[in-house]
Amino acid sequence: ARLINPRPPQALIRRQRLHQKILLGIMLSALLASFWGGTWKVRAQAEGVNLTARVGFDGYCKQNQWVPIHVEVENTGPDLDAEVQVSYKKGSDGKSLTSMNIELPATSRKEFFLYTYFSGDYRRELNVSLLADGQVLKKVNLAVNCLAFETVIFGVVADNPSTYDILTDVKPLNGFVRIAQFGMSDLPDRAQAWASLDALIVANVDTGTVTPEQKQALKTWIAGGGKLFIVGGVNWQSTVAGL
Repeated sequence: ARLINPRPPQALIRRQRLHQKILLGIMLSALLASFWGGTWKVRAQAEGVNLTARVGFDGYCKQNQWVPIHVEVENTGPDLDAEVQVSYKKGSDGKSLTSMNIELPATSRKEFFLYTYFSGDYRRELNVSLLADGQVLKKVNLAVNCLAFETVIFGVVADNPSTYDILTDVKPLNGFVRIAQFGMSDLPDRAQAWASLDALIVANVDTGTVTPEQKQALKTWIAGGGKLFIVGGVNWQSTVAGL
């Protein structure tokens, strides 16, 4: 009779452990490559894009009204399918979210509006984010001040807007006056978002860049009682060009 040792030889044990270590190393390398590859991709995409945003009329709006957010995105990297989100906290644990999908070809720039609805008389912070593949590439925080409906907001688009600061001396029957300074590109392209503005003064600036959508929204606002004041000057011809 021959006694067989049930224990495997030490050489076989060492080979099995070596194979296990090699297999584990391959799995860890693949996992790290995937992680670092995804991180590098997000970082590269973030470096290739730029996001800017402006909210309301110089940061002002009125309670229970639609608020325009003027967004500009520039892509200097490769083609990118992205999403722009506008969000703010609503209540104790709620959240309001508005989004738009956009295509950003290489070396491109896009400019557009997003709209969100504010209820109540609040100061709030809006978050504007640019995402790709579920990852945030850029983020901008904007402060917005939604005023009571009785407040009078004068919009001023002018080459020297400080000239019209004297309008703060106007004393309405109720509330008070605020002056909002902005550019022609900040005029909303939807009539609903004009409701926060009581009057618009355009003085000595080029209005030829006004889009058909902005012009139609302006006409609807005027038809509903909005007041437009066009002030002449040295460049009066370009001031009336788009109006």
